[in-house]
Amino acid sequence: DTARAPYFEMEEQDRQRYMKESAIADAEAAAEQRARRDKLTAKEGESSSMRGARARVEKEREHKKKTKMRRIAEMDPEKLAERRRIKEQKDAETRERQRRREEKEKAVAERHRKLDKAESVKASKRL
Repeated sequence: DTARAPYFEMEEQDRQRYMKESAIADAEAAAEQRARRDKLTAKEGESSSMRGARARVEKEREHKKKTKMRRIAEMDPEKLAERRRIKEQKDAETRERQRRREEKEKAVAERHRKLDKAESVKASKRL
């Protein structure tokens, strides 16, 4: 056990460091979340439809967009190309589903039109 003692000590130090860093990170995240929530709520004398509240929300959206653009710029080109390829594939699949659905709807509408026409012919023969 004496040979392992330094490792147990290092493990304990590592665990304490991790707990301390985790607590700091959690506090920062909670503060950021609180600040974001406060920005989005209407203050005294404001309503959510006032220009100031909308401007704050818009500023937050703009910040998110800039952050996203920065992350994309920093991303590996191969990974970015793969994401684009996957997105294009999903879009193509969606368009194909929409096209098939429209064809089915068109066929059903045509069938209904034929049935209505046949019904009107029968009705005119009865008269």
